[in-house]
Amino acid sequence: TNSAKARGALLILNVTAVTAVQTLTLTLQVKDPVSAAYATLATTGAIGTTATATGTYVLAVYPGLGSLAAALTALFGTALVLPYTWRAQVVHSGGGNFTYSLGRVYLH
Repeated sequence: TNSAKARGALLILNVTAVTAVQTLTLTLQVKDPVSAAYATLATTGAIGTTATATGTYVLAVYPGLGSLAAALTALFGTALVLPYTWRAQVVHSGGGNFTYSLGRVYLH
């Protein structure tokens, strides 16, 4: 994704169904312009450690974010400027079925 004029973003993961003890991890990755490989900048860690772990989780990337992220439940954050070329990735811990959506809001 090209973030041209955005300084940050909110990645919103809305989990509506989780299988058994499977987990989801949401990551924000930056693209290396030389090798074209992606590297992880921020992550939510494991989400959904039980069958009842549905809900909305937000990964925030914005300069100066600091203690706000730590104070809010289900908000994971990092105080970085959003890179020009990036992607979001949702990783499943196993072969279970999940139901979720992933949205993005740019912050200027």
